[in-house]
Amino acid sequence: GGVIAAFIGSFILSKVELFLRKHMLPSLDMVLTPLLAIIITVLPYVLFIMPISGAISSVLCFLMDKVSFTDSIVMNIVVGFICAAIFLPINVAGLQHGIIALYPIQLEKYGFITLYPVFAMAGAGQVGAGLGIWFLSRKANNLKLSNVAFSAAIPGTMGVAGPLIYTVTLPHPKAFIASCLGAGIGGAVIKCFNIVSTGWGPSGILALFMMDGPKGPFNALFIYLLGLIISATAGFILSLIILKPSDLEEHSTKR
Repeated sequence: GGVIAAFIGSFILSKVELFLRKHMLPSLDMVLTPLLAIIITVLPYVLFIMPISGAISSVLCFLMDKVSFTDSIVMNIVVGFICAAIFLPINVAGLQHGIIALYPIQLEKYGFITLYPVFAMAGAGQVGAGLGIWFLSRKANNLKLSNVAFSAAIPGTMGVAGPLIYTVTLPHPKAFIASCLGAGIGGAVIKCFNIVSTGWGPSGILALFMMDGPKGPFNALFIYLLGLIISATAGFILSLIILKPSDLEEHSTKR
C-alpha cells in the first residue's frame, strides 16, 4: 500500500487504541489494549486500506509524472512558477503536510523527488522580500521593523521561513505577494533544468548537497544556488516596486 497506507493505518490504530484504553480495566490495560488494537485494525488494513492506498499512490504518481516529466520548456516554466509561487500560501494554511506525504512516494518509486527543489525557492523569495522591507523600513525610520526583518532574513537563508512569514511579510501583504512572485521566478528556473533532490527536510542553502539533475550533482548544485539567488533578488526588487516607505510608516503607526 506504500507510504499513504502507513499514515492511514497508524492514524486508525491510534484511534482504536484510545477507544479501547477508555473502556479497558486498568489491570488489563497494559496487556490487552495493544493486542486488541492490532487484531481489530490489521484485517481492514490489509483487505481495504492497503489496496485503496496503493491505488491512490498510483494516481498521485501518475499526476506528478505528467506535471514533472515533460520536455516542453513552456510547460516547465509554467509548472515551476505556479508551484513555487503558491507554496507560501499553502504553507500559511498548514496544507504543506499533504505535499510532504508525496515526497516518500516519489523517492520510493524513482529514487528522487521532482518538486522539492521548486518548493524550496519559496524560502528564498521570502528572504528577498524581507531584505526589501529591511531596506524600506530604514528609509521610513521604522528601526524596530528594520531590525526584525534583517534578523529574520538570516535563518531564512537556511530554510527557516517562519520568522519572516509571520513577523515581516505576512503583516505586509504587498511584501508577501512580492515574495511569492519572486519564488515563482526561481521555481521556473529550477524546473527548466529539471533539478531534483535525493531527499527532503532541510531547505535554503542547507539543501545544496541533496540536489541532482540530468547533468550530475555538481551542475545541479550550481543551478539550485542560482535559483536561490534569482528568487531572493526578484523578491527584493519586486518588494521595492510594490511597497513604499509610507506603507511601513502607516503599519508602524497603527501598531
